[in-house]
Amino acid sequence: MSKYKIRVPFINYIKTRSLQISLIIMLFSNVIAYSNNIFKGVVLDYNDKPIKNATIEINISNESTFTNESGYFEFDNIPYDTLILKISAYGFESVEFTAQKEEKNIIVLSLRLLELKSVLVQGNRFATLRNYAAQKVSLTSFEVYTSPTAFGDLIGALRLSPGAQSSENDGRLYIRGGVPDESKVFVNEMMVFNPYTLKQRNVSTRSRFSPFLYQGISLQSGGYEANYGQALSGVLSMKTIDNIESRTDINITSVGVSSGISVNKKSSSQMYFGIDYTNLFPYGTIFKDSYKWNKYFNNLSGEFYGKFKLSKKVSVKSYLNISSSSVDYSYINIDSLQYSNNLSENYLWGQITVEYQQNKNLFWFFGSNFINSEFSGTDVNQLSDNVTTKIKFNNNKSYFRYSINNFIFTSGFESIFTGYNQNYYYKDNYLMSFDNFLLAHFYNIEYNINDNTSMSLGLRGEYSLLMQKHNIAPRFYLAKNLKKNSIISLSLGWYYQDPQNDYLKFNKQLDFENTFGSTLSYVYALKKSKFQLDIYYKKYNDLTTFNLEDFRPTLIENKGFGYACGADIFYKGNINNFEYIVSYSHVNSKRIYQNFSNYRFPALLSPNALKFDGKYWISQIKSLIGISYFIDSGSYSYFNDPTSTIKSPFRNNMNLDISYLPKRNLIIHASIRNIFGQKNVYGYEYSRINNDYIPINTPSTRFYYIGIFLTISKYNKRNQLESF
Repeated sequence: MSKYKIRVPFINYIKTRSLQISLIIMLFSNVIAYSNNIFKGVVLDYNDKPIKNATIEINISNESTFTNESGYFEFDNIPYDTLILKISAYGFESVEFTAQKEEKNIIVLSLRLLELKSVLVQGNRFATLRNYAAQKVSLTSFEVYTSPTAFGDLIGALRLSPGAQSSENDGRLYIRGGVPDESKVFVNEMMVFNPYTLKQRNVSTRSRFSPFLYQGISLQSGGYEANYGQALSGVLSMKTIDNIESRTDINITSVGVSSGISVNKKSSSQMYFGIDYTNLFPYGTIFKDSYKWNKYFNNLSGEFYGKFKLSKKVSVKSYLNISSSSVDYSYINIDSLQYSNNLSENYLWGQITVEYQQNKNLFWFFGSNFINSEFSGTDVNQLSDNVTTKIKFNNNKSYFRYSINNFIFTSGFESIFTGYNQNYYYKDNYLMSFDNFLLAHFYNIEYNINDNTSMSLGLRGEYSLLMQKHNIAPRFYLAKNLKKNSIISLSLGWYYQDPQNDYLKFNKQLDFENTFGSTLSYVYALKKSKFQLDIYYKKYNDLTTFNLEDFRPTLIENKGFGYACGADIFYKGNINNFEYIVSYSHVNSKRIYQNFSNYRFPALLSPNALKFDGKYWISQIKSLIGISYFIDSGSYSYFNDPTSTIKSPFRNNMNLDISYLPKRNLIIHASIRNIFGQKNVYGYEYSRINNDYIPINTPSTRFYYIGIFLTISKYNKRNQLESF
C-alpha cells in the first residue's frame, strides 16, 4: 500500500474542500506509478561510525523512518527521482540532504550538544521531550485531508484530539471543559483573530485556513509556553509550509470552484496564489432543508503566501487573505415568529514574519499582522434588530532564543491591539466602542537535565491599558522518558485572557479571566501506533457574570468561578491497509458565569464522547474508503435560570467518503455526511410566552458532496497530495 491516503471536506465552506480532495490525487498516483522506487542510505558521524536511531524525514510528505544499528535507512514506493530529506539525531546538528533513488546516499552529521533524546510520540512523526512536546497532539495537512471526521477543515480535524469536542450545529472547538473563546489560533506564532468563517444559525462553521499551506499543526491543551497568551484552555499552533512545487490546481465541486497557482524559483522565493468561489444555490435547489433561503451562502476569497530566503541566515514569510461572504435566510421560531438573518462579512488578514539565525546559538524572531473584520446582520439577537460590527486587530511579537549547553533561554515582547466599534439597533440605537491595547513580556527557560529528562520554567506578564489591570502567569513543565517509546509528563500553570468583546463594550473596567491548569500525560508509541492517556484539572476564577434585563446584560462583573476535570484516551493504529483513530473523553465541568447563580455545565459540551475515524486503501479499484463515527452522551440546555435545565439524549453520526483516481493527476471524490440521517438534538429552544420548548436540530440531516480535482504540472504527474 502507498503511504498516502485521502479524504474530503463537508459543508458550506469549500475553500478547504477544493484543496482537500485534489490532494487525494497523489495518494493513488504513488500506488500506481512508482511502486518500485527505493531511496536508501546510511547516516555516519565524522569518524565514519554509524548513527543509530537518527530520524530521516521526507520534506514534502512528513513521512519518516529511523536508522538501524548500522545507520541504514530505506524508503520505498516513492514517486520521485530525487528527495529532499531532513536528518536529525540526538547530539548532532540537523541537516537537509538531496537523495538520489537507487543509490546508497551517505550523510555525515556534525556534533551538537543542545538536543535532548527524541522519542516517537505519534504515528510517523516524533517529538522531543522539551518544549511541551509530550503533551501536544500534532497533525499534518495530509492527515487533515484524509480524515473523514475533518471534511477538509483544518480545525475540524482536531475533533479527534484528546479532550476536544465540536458540535454539528456550531463547529468551534470545546477543549477540556472550556468554551470556544478559551482557545486561540496562532499561525507562525502570531495570533489570528476570528479564525472561523461566517456563522449561520445551527450550521457548523469552518476555519479560514487552507490545509495545503500548513506543514505543522499542533493542539496544545495540557499546557503551553509563555510566548502564548490570552487562552485559558488551549492553543492551536500552525506553521506554514517551507517547500512549494510549481503547478496549477483546478477544482470543480458541487458547491463551487477554485484554483491555485504555485511558483518556486530555485527555492529562494516560493509563492502561492489562490482564489475560491463558493455558492450553495445549485446544491440548495436540489437538496432542501428547513430554512427559507432568499440568498444561499456564497463566499469569494483570495489568498497569497510567500516564503523568501534573503540569505542563509534570514528568511521571510508573508501571507494575505481577503474574503467576502453573505447569506440571507429566514426561519420560524417556537413562538411562530419569523426571523430573517441577512448576514454579511468582509475579512482582511495580512501577516509577515522574519526569522534570523544569527549563529548556532542565537535565534531572533520578528512578526506583525493586521486583521480588519466587518460584520452586519439582521435579527441576530432579537426580532427586528440590526447590528454592524467593525473590528481592527493587530499583533506584534519579537523575541530571541539563546542556547548554550543544556539550557535554552527565550525572552520577548508582545503587543495586541483590538479596536472595537459596534452600531446596534433594537427599539433604540446603541453605539459602543473601545480600544484595548495589551502589552506582554515573556520569559522561558528550558533545561535538559539529562538525556531522558527535560524541564521548562516560564513566566508571562500582561498589562491592559483599557482595563488598567495586569497579571503574572508562571508555568512549569517536566517530562521524562521512561523507556524507549514512552514518556510521562506534567504541566502546571496559570493562564489569563481578556473578557469577551461583547462584555468589554458594556464595562471597560473588568478584570482578566483566569484559570490554573494541571495535566499529567502518558504516551507510548511505536512506528505506526500511538497510545496517549491524559488526566487534567482546571480551576477557573474571575469569570464574567451579568444580569439580563430585556435580554440585555447589566451589572457585568468578574464574580464567576468553576472547575473542569477529566480524562482523555487516544489510540492510533494501522493494520495492513487500514489506518484508524479511536478517542474517548470524559469531562466534568461546572461553573458559575454569565447570568447563572448556580453551577452549570457548559452548553453543547458532552460529559462523555467516543470518536472513531478510519481509512482503507483498495488498490484493485484505485480508491480510498473513509468512514467516521461518533457517539456522545448528550449536552445540557438552559434558559434564564438553572431550574430549566434539560439534557438532550445521546447523539451519534456516521460519515462516508470514497476517492477514486482514474488518472495520475485527477481525483474524483464523493462523500455523505450523516449516512443514516440521524436527527441529533443540540439543546432546546424555549418559548418566551409559555413553558414550551422544542429540540434544536441542524437545518438538514444529511450533506452530499462531489468534486473533481485536476493538477497541471510539468509532466502532469504532480498533484496537491504530494505537498504533504
